[in-house]
Amino acid sequence: MGVRFWLRIFDEFYKESMSKVKVRPIWEIERFKVEGEPRIKLTVFQTRKGRDGHAIDFILDPERDFQAVHVLVWETFGVKKLEEHQRTLQELTDGRWFPSKVTVRKEDECIEREFSNVEFNVDLDPSIFTFQSFEAGASTIMQRKNLNGTDTIFLLRGGQWVPASMVPR
Repeated sequence: MGVRFWLRIFDEFYKESMSKVKVRPIWEIERFKVEGEPRIKLTVFQTRKGRDGHAIDFILDPERDFQAVHVLVWETFGVKKLEEHQRTLQELTDGRWFPSKVTVRKEDECIEREFSNVEFNVDLDPSIFTFQSFEAGASTIMQRKNLNGTDTIFLLRGGQWVPASMVPR
């Protein structure tokens, strides 16, 4: 069984999950200014009814390649904030912008990542993206969160990801 077989399996899991959840996205856009600089807020509601449910606000900076400078994830829109991402942007010599620092806050956890010496469109050795380049073994598992709230666990067997339910005990 090759990679294409498992991609078809994942596609079927996805279709099955989506048919049960019946979620549809609703997008809204708002333009505003922060300290005189323009911003665009894109809000996507993952909802079964109106604007109730899960929502994500993306605050974009149109003067800096429309990079997201702030992201808010809401459980019930405007009521319970689940996650907040703050991004500090830096300009490269060719005029492009990238996030040089990303701060993610969820509940009591705060993670900061800083990036430097960023280059775009450089040649990379394709061998660094092969399955063998990752340190994975028989004890490695992959957990997939399905849209219906359940989890599917996959085990690495013979270089393939196999649903745990299909592996004999």
